[in-house]
Amino acid sequence: MSRPKKSSAPRIEDQPASGAATSLRAVLARRPRALDVATVVLFVAACAAPAVGALLRPGAAAESVRGEQRTPAATPSLPRTLRAAARIPRELKAWHDDHLGWRDLVLQLRSRLLWYGLGVSPAASAVIGDDDWLWYAGESSMDAWRGASPLRPSHVEGWTRVFRDRAEWCRARGFVYVAALAPNKMEVYTERVPRTYRKVGPSRYDQISVALAAEPGGWFVDLRAELRSERERDTVDDYTYSRRGTHWSTRAALRGGAAILARVREAGGTVEIPERSDFEFVPMAFDDDGWRGQLHLPDLEKEVQPLLGRNLARPWRPTERLDAVPKRVETMTGVDALPRAWFVHDSFGAILRPMLAPFFAHVVHDWKPLGDFDSHAMIEFAPDFVIDLHTERQIFRDPPDLIASLDQDESKARFERADAPIWTLADSALRAVSDDDLSLSGNGDGLVLEAHRSGAGVVFPDADLSVRGTPILRLAIDSERGAFIYVQWQLHGQSTWRMAPAVRRKITSGTQELLIEILDTDARGPFRISPEVAAGSVRLTAAEIRSASW
Repeated sequence: MSRPKKSSAPRIEDQPASGAATSLRAVLARRPRALDVATVVLFVAACAAPAVGALLRPGAAAESVRGEQRTPAATPSLPRTLRAAARIPRELKAWHDDHLGWRDLVLQLRSRLLWYGLGVSPAASAVIGDDDWLWYAGESSMDAWRGASPLRPSHVEGWTRVFRDRAEWCRARGFVYVAALAPNKMEVYTERVPRTYRKVGPSRYDQISVALAAEPGGWFVDLRAELRSERERDTVDDYTYSRRGTHWSTRAALRGGAAILARVREAGGTVEIPERSDFEFVPMAFDDDGWRGQLHLPDLEKEVQPLLGRNLARPWRPTERLDAVPKRVETMTGVDALPRAWFVHDSFGAILRPMLAPFFAHVVHDWKPLGDFDSHAMIEFAPDFVIDLHTERQIFRDPPDLIASLDQDESKARFERADAPIWTLADSALRAVSDDDLSLSGNGDGLVLEAHRSGAGVVFPDADLSVRGTPILRLAIDSERGAFIYVQWQLHGQSTWRMAPAVRRKITSGTQELLIEILDTDARGPFRISPEVAAGSVRLTAAEIRSASW
């Protein structure tokens, strides 16, 4: 067998090089070896720079994170479960981003380029306006002012119900209640808002103020007119609101506090109203909201505003430092003839603490979110006045529970004071519809329920929850064993129970009474009762719904 002939075609490496390849090889051959060494050194240095920065400047990166008004991410711990192990990559990235060496200097370089070079804010939560005014854009603040993101009607009704509940609760105990919302800066300096943000409808403040002003009793104070009037006193270094922050000035806070106390006086309270002459104000440099740190611009010029320097009205003493955040602080003048006040507030009220203190015998300054209302402590303190002051942005959150819903005794008292029932089991028992996995039987004392499957329940189709007040459901139960029972209700337009709101209550063996406030302003009915299988036989001896108020 003959061997195959070798190919006579030239190998690639034997072929003559093209002109471009020859030129590239020539360039590479002439390149100094020092350039290769420098490239490698620079690459290694760039990779090692963060670690070197962390060693040479320990804590600098974490301090820049704290300047953003947040806590640096903690070092991930060794995972003990698969779920914890799955979180490790995300936790490592967060730790790396917050502790990267030279982090602060890199961010400062970026911020200077954006702020001074391009006239753009380094933070998405801040918008630069004319004359270097800053406008807070977080929490949908700009869209809320423009009317591009209005509150849902049920959201407005929910907050109205919360404030109404507080006002009526205070009135029932002889406390004079006044509520006020400090408006966002856009509501007072409308013409200074950047032109790119055009109004398209009522603001959220418009929505909530109209609803609260319509409530009987006149306990709500719309501060916008007072603050717009206060603007007439503005000077180059004395504005009604901080130019680079979200808060009102000391002067504006005093004007707002005086308006609130004037409403207290209209409600029959005997109270002195503070004036500017009661205090001495001293121009000071400050950084409202810490924007120099949040924007990573430590060299940004601080703002100068007249701040409270000295009290000239009446001596008083605090139990602790007034600037504690957040903390309950008490102030006392020792003049028993003066009234007592409970002052619930957020950061907008902090500046008012020392300006209210001289005019009351005893004040509890309670720095709390708007959702917190310590009714038990208020009853023990027995104030003459309850002042509820918060920033407008607080109403962007979902409304909290009502006062009475947190206390079964309060709910029972309101239930018993309510008018005739709007629904009763006696009128509806025959129309009740149960699931296949729930045994339902009737006797002279009501209905007997026994679930054979988790989630099985009985529906009362003719119950109507769309009332002006707060629907309170009272259930009289005799349970075979201790377990949990669920109460659900449908919302407007809802046809299934799968995603319906629910309240879970613990029941014990024997007879008991449950009172459930249905706080959802979208509740329409019907409602559904679902006992756990572990409860065994549950006898519903009575049930009714009343529309409760104070």
